[in-house]
Amino acid sequence: HNPSATSLILAHDIVSARARGMKTVVVDPRRVGIGSQADILLQVRPGTDGALALAMIHCLMEESWYDASFVRRWTNGSLLLNTEKGTILTEADLTTVGAPNRYVGWDELSSQPVIYDPVTGNYERDGVQPALFGLRVLKTKDGKEISCKPVFERLGEIASVFAPERSEKITWVAADKVWKTALLLAHNRPVSMYMWNGLGQHTNATQTSRAIASLYALLGDFDRQ
Repeated sequence: HNPSATSLILAHDIVSARARGMKTVVVDPRRVGIGSQADILLQVRPGTDGALALAMIHCLMEESWYDASFVRRWTNGSLLLNTEKGTILTEADLTTVGAPNRYVGWDELSSQPVIYDPVTGNYERDGVQPALFGLRVLKTKDGKEISCKPVFERLGEIASVFAPERSEKITWVAADKVWKTALLLAHNRPVSMYMWNGLGQHTNATQTSRAIASLYALLGDFDRQ
């Protein structure tokens, strides 16, 4: 997305905000327009933006630079994943009277499973501290023991494969530059994100966009001015 050429209103706002002290990170193979004046320019290998997003996710999770309260409240990161099937655990998996559209988390305060209702957007009781990490063994309604872990922890496992030191050969972006970017984003909030056709019309656009959306969710700045 090159606002200087495709969105002059946005380009004007960026220039004004930079004059007030706003930081900018630009991901673009070329050094042009707004990107040429960015605090950090990540000249990514075309088509590898998803790997770059996962690399930054790894940085945020490894250093605990993510917004944990936002992740717990507004993402499915705290829901338990059946490690054998790779599916989110439901209330129906645990009890014969359970609903298949109500999910299971783990309450760190009471050290027991807790049901989450996506219709109300709440857990079954107040005062729950949903776990984001940790392997748990639960019994299904059939008496079978299954191993579960939070979705958030699984995201971290996926992202670790693309840690900056590993993914720099894929993305052509130096590992130290990725770490500096994650640090800048995490400590200069709130963050606004803009992306456009360079991502949306690529062959792997869906998974790439999901990775970038997950990165943005970790920063917790949806709907903030």
